[in-house]
Amino acid sequence: MNKLVILAFAAFSVAAAAQEPASSSADQDTAVKSLTERDMRELRDGRGMGAGRVAELNGYPGPRHVLELANELELSDEQIEQTQLAFAEMRSSAVATGAEIIEAERSLDEQFAAQNVDPASVQTALTQIGVMRARLRYVHIEAHMKMREILTDEQIEAYGLLRGEAHGQMQEQGQRHGQGQGQGQGQGQGNRQHRPQSGQQ
Repeated sequence: MNKLVILAFAAFSVAAAAQEPASSSADQDTAVKSLTERDMRELRDGRGMGAGRVAELNGYPGPRHVLELANELELSDEQIEQTQLAFAEMRSSAVATGAEIIEAERSLDEQFAAQNVDPASVQTALTQIGVMRARLRYVHIEAHMKMREILTDEQIEAYGLLRGEAHGQMQEQGQRHGQGQGQGQGQGQGNRQHRPQSGQQ
């Protein structure tokens, strides 16, 4: 089962990447002042950027994580195929909508750079971008909703436990890392505070 899931997910990833629209090098290199590099990358890749969090935290699993946990959830071949399809459809729509958002933000940026703006045109542009972003969020949330139809109640419950454990481990690691930094800084400060100044014994 492990090998089957890995091979299926790998094949699916290749197919999803092949469906992504190609971008020119000029498009890749053109910055948009209203978007960070991370924003641009995630919009191009069709990532959720937390768009489906409201669904995830209320018991609606995400297809990407379901595929990652396919063995633990004991997915059937049919469930794997359905989940791959849901993920592929989500990613395809998200990539296309993300490209629209980038172009809309670029257009607004160019208008400001040319000082060719007025309240009405800016309001129109922002409304259009807002609609696009709402559509992008729905694309991700819709995929979460589909998973409720694909998985059994037992699998959904197991998914919540597995994801909760993973999230808890990440938080614990982050806390330990923060504590280690704090202790190091405190020790360093303590050493500096107790170090004798020049000429003192």
